Amino acid sequence: MAKESALRGMVYAGIGLVIAGAAFSAFVSIPRMAMHPEVIEDGAVDSSWYFSFIIPLIVAGFLLASFILTRHNLKRIKAVLIVAEVAVIILSLMISKQAGYYLESYGFQDMAIPEFICAGAFLTAGILLIVVSVKNSID
Repeated sequence: MAKESALRGMVYAGIGLVIAGAAFSAFVSIPRMAMHPEVIEDGAVDSSWYFSFIIPLIVAGFLLASFILTRHNLKRIKAVLIVAEVAVIILSLMISKQAGYYLESYGFQDMAIPEFICAGAFLTAGILLIVVSVKNSID
């Protein structure tokens, strides 16, 4: 029973990290991106709305809805956990690659550091979801 509640807490923490990373991206990272004309010309601001705000919120909402509906049995949502962890980790890699590109090419530290923070939040959430799905499948 204690293990099940710890795993549920880890899923809630992962969902919270995804939502927090998306909110941080919307209120800090994307407005800083919009201050640089080079980034706007490349279309990175428009793509960041999708890849660091909309898609993570869709993943978090879908995971939260499926988790609330089957709260007492984590084995039922194992497939949802796997899809969510893969999506969140791929998004974190995409965001960190974009931030690294603009840091290396243009030296935009004011834009890259918040992007790395968002990528770190998404990566941490993905790792938490991996731990939950692995620990859940052992039993």
